[in-house]
Amino acid sequence: MYLRSMYYKIGDKLNDVRHIIRQVTSPVIEEGIVRKNSSVRYELPSGDYFTSGSTIEYFFTYSDGESRWIYSRIEHIGEDYYIVDNSNIQLEGLLVRVNQLPTWE
Repeated sequence: MYLRSMYYKIGDKLNDVRHIIRQVTSPVIEEGIVRKNSSVRYELPSGDYFTSGSTIEYFFTYSDGESRWIYSRIEHIGEDYYIVDNSNIQLEGLLVRVNQLPTWE
């Protein structure tokens, strides 16, 4: 029983690695500033929008001036959406990008 539970944990971690590899190796298909649309969802200039569970890469500048793309996801709480890894970031006006993820089975 112990070994089986450990194998399940290993499988979960390997699945996480698979998702990260998919993200970093897939091409960027859109980059832009998000705004809140009339449906109260955050959308890119193309009209593609983010909802709960959507993955997102956002451009973040740290207090020391270093900037980088951060991978996270969007969730909804109460009246608005937020970025899971940093709920203090305001989505309106944020530079984000979307990758074309391959379908792996």
